[in-house]
Amino acid sequence: EIESLSLEHPKLVIAAALGAPDKIHGEVVWLVVGPELEKKFTDEDKKELMETLKKT
Repeated sequence: EIESLSLEHPKLVIAAALGAPDKIHGEVVWLVVGPELEKKFTDEDKKELMETLKKT
């Protein structure tokens, strides 16, 4: 689900979510994303993506 939501961003073409053990939370999710090569993924794009994901 998080991968699909991430791919709604117009500059991203690939996304993968990975679960990782965490001493405090038990498990955390790492999201790896890849932008289109022709488009620069800026800090503003990152902030926009993070805000979108926080809403879910």
